[in-house]
Amino acid sequence: MSDGADNPSPEGPDTSMDAAVAALLARDDAANDGGSDDGSQGGSPPPNPDTPRKFKVTVDGEDREVEEAELLSGYSFRARNTQVAQKLAEDRKAFESKDREVTEKLERLTKALPEIEKLAEADVARYADVDWAALKKENPAEYASLRADYDIDRERLQTVQAERKRTEDELSERRETEFRSFAERQYETLLEKRPEWKDEKVRTKDMQAIAEYATTVGYTADEVAGIYDHRAYLLLDKALRYDALMERVNAAKNGGGRPKPKPAAPSGRTTPPGSGSERERTALGRLSKSGRMEDAVAALLARGK
Repeated sequence: MSDGADNPSPEGPDTSMDAAVAALLARDDAANDGGSDDGSQGGSPPPNPDTPRKFKVTVDGEDREVEEAELLSGYSFRARNTQVAQKLAEDRKAFESKDREVTEKLERLTKALPEIEKLAEADVARYADVDWAALKKENPAEYASLRADYDIDRERLQTVQAERKRTEDELSERRETEFRSFAERQYETLLEKRPEWKDEKVRTKDMQAIAEYATTVGYTADEVAGIYDHRAYLLLDKALRYDALMERVNAAKNGGGRPKPKPAAPSGRTTPPGSGSERERTALGRLSKSGRMEDAVAALLARGK
């Protein structure tokens, strides 16, 4: 029976149910065919229709025995669940594609509308030197025609300005929404990579250490606050841990930066056995007793050491 490793499913029974269902269907087919190929019904007694058939399946790595109705129900639920998940994935993909198209259109408009606005402003600027009162008095017909043109140009300018502001506001809102979504995805991925950071105390402590370390390698405080990519946090964390490890290694090589304590001399001696001063006293003692040249040389060598 398959353990379901080739086709993992996020929900419902695992794929070992597929094998169980297949066995169930094969058994039903054999029964419908009338038994064995030689026409005999076999030596086994027919199953009691009132006793539910059971099948062994593996769920989350654990072997279980489930009844036929439960097996078929779970299989149907998983199949339905898979179809719903696939449909949601397709809908989300289509939505994201359409959403990107809208964003790209807004970006093009925010680039084009300022140029259109300049042209509209130039059209309105043509009327700056017109003496409307004098023209109305001297030539009412020309005044009416020119005033109508002016009103049209001014209204066009106001429309372009309003559209530019609306487009910029909508694009800004969309970018903010996209950024929030990006930041949330990065945060979720970061917690997947470092599960221990799900603990707020651990995460706060480590993040503070990472921020302090980042400033030592050239980041400013504002730049650290602007980091959202989870990969940057993982890299900084690894670098911080590596540097801390190397500091401990170097400290161990250098004796920790402190003089090593001298071992205590047993039996009330102030120096350990075999030290230079004790060897010197021993050699001098022998020299005072013997007076021989060999003991004198030994005493000098001990003093030198």
